[in-house]
Amino acid sequence: MGNMLESPRTEKPDAENYTSSSGLKAAASGMQGYRLEMEDSHICQDMPSCSGHLLVAVFDGHGGQGAAIYAAKYLIPVIEANKKWKEYVNTGAKDLNLLSDSLVESFILIDQDIRAQQDKTPQDQSGCTAVICVVTTRFIMCANAGDSRCVLGTNKTAKGMSEDHKPDDDIEKKRIEKAGGSVHVGRVEGNLAVSRAFGDFEYKDRADLPATEQKVSCEPDIFLHYRTAQDDVLLLACDGLWDVNSNAEAIAELNGHLAEEQEDGLQTVAGKMLDSALNKGSKDNISAVVVDLRNSTVVDMDKSVPAKYGRFGYVLTRETEPVLSR
Repeated sequence: MGNMLESPRTEKPDAENYTSSSGLKAAASGMQGYRLEMEDSHICQDMPSCSGHLLVAVFDGHGGQGAAIYAAKYLIPVIEANKKWKEYVNTGAKDLNLLSDSLVESFILIDQDIRAQQDKTPQDQSGCTAVICVVTTRFIMCANAGDSRCVLGTNKTAKGMSEDHKPDDDIEKKRIEKAGGSVHVGRVEGNLAVSRAFGDFEYKDRADLPATEQKVSCEPDIFLHYRTAQDDVLLLACDGLWDVNSNAEAIAELNGHLAEEQEDGLQTVAGKMLDSALNKGSKDNISAVVVDLRNSTVVDMDKSVPAKYGRFGYVLTRETEPVLSR
């Protein structure tokens, strides 16, 4: 089987339930699957300095564990130290442009920190994708770099909250080629299957270019959803799950598991999504974070201030896919 195990490792040692300060239930679970080692990490945690702001994240590592482990450990402290995050908090957590700026800047800073860490430990030259969400009673903001993905189940539809960053996408390919790189068989230099990630510094070798213009960029796109009473569930997962599920299929299945949730909590629901992906043929590490939005508090907010960040801008109304009942 080459670089695969003969049989999958199905244990879920890092599975956890989490209840936020605003009462939201979240859970995470990860499975090694057929890969030789587990390279994913995750976050389920309230932001320490801003009540009611739950941060959830999935980091999908490649070429080793280091980048994903580092990002999961230090992303929140880096955000907390960011000047724009502090301004966002100190001005009442109202200006979402400050929040988005703080997330983008923190992605860039984490990438710089991972480079410094790898300079000290050259045996680890790993990279990782990152999809994170800040979830409040008013909105959900998603920051994504790579092909991990976030999907919202709302009003019986699946609403994509991120876009996969693939090298043969027109926008990504133009940046890669402008930085002196090339795309072969859908991969950067014929090797790397994602065009945005932490780490992967062999593709960030142009000292004359900013981090956002390297062949592989760490800059996330930002997506915003204003909360409604119809929001049911938020799913963040690595490509090990999305390789075998469409957005609509995953949300339909997740809704079914939520309806059957037992006393042992939401982490069982997340674990069932991993088991299902494995049974559908996934050969990758598989990790997922689930946030249960049913019956949670929703607070209306001022939507008059336009937001500005991201390759696609803030997408306030995105196309949705109908979710069929299971």
